[in-house]
Amino acid sequence: MRLGLCLLLALFAVGCQLSPPSTPMPGSSSVSGIVDRTREATSTVSDSLKATTTATATPSSSVTPTLVPTPAPTVAPTWPKGARELVRGDTTQPYVAITLDAGAGAEFTPTILSILREKKLQASIFLTGKWAEQNTTLVQQIVADGHEIGNHSYDHPDFTTIKPAEMIDQINRTEEIIRKATGKSTRPLFRYPFGARDEQSIATVTNLGYRSIYWTLDSGDWRDETTPESEIKTVMSYVGNGAVIVFHLNAAPTSKSLGRIIDQLRAEGFRLGKVSQLPE
Repeated sequence: MRLGLCLLLALFAVGCQLSPPSTPMPGSSSVSGIVDRTREATSTVSDSLKATTTATATPSSSVTPTLVPTPAPTVAPTWPKGARELVRGDTTQPYVAITLDAGAGAEFTPTILSILREKKLQASIFLTGKWAEQNTTLVQQIVADGHEIGNHSYDHPDFTTIKPAEMIDQINRTEEIIRKATGKSTRPLFRYPFGARDEQSIATVTNLGYRSIYWTLDSGDWRDETTPESEIKTVMSYVGNGAVIVFHLNAAPTSKSLGRIIDQLRAEGFRLGKVSQLPE
């Protein structure tokens, strides 16, 4: 009897040693999976952000570049009643608005104005008051050539970082300088420095009788790596009906590419002109 009992106990002990390991603690493997998936998702977002950054710097046929090169609110601002911003015109009509910003230097400005005269094209040109003070003769030439002038602040501050009183001073000071030099008002066209605006700046600009003129397509002429050829490629790759294109009045690439861009746009059937002529 004792011998049989001992044999049974021995067999039971062996069976315990051969049984499979116990089931893992609930959630242990699933937590690991979540961590892995989280890392994977984070990597995907990071790759997407890298792709966007790369596209901004160098447009390619496979990735649409970010066409807004300057800081903008991360949350869309609330537009005050009556405020309107122009970003793009009527997409059913082949009209393109040519706009140029001036605020730094004037070395290439005479060449660019000469191209516009040669091509018989009148554009919308946004001037800072400081640039206008320093280049009165060029400002007068701009008006004499039939271009329309918009207000681009006095010295190009970020309007999301200054108080309304300073915004008003920036705008009114520029208006006074340009009116004194040309007899023309900058109203109703206003372009925010860097394209940066928020609810407060929108309300301030609107109350002064201006309308924000943004852009559909950035030519990229402000980037150090831009060449005349790459600028032409960017514009011709992404232009479309109702586009508002932004160039700069003292950009070296534009001084060499603008004539060809105008010719190619016209060859594709686009009508070119001022913002005020853009069908909406």
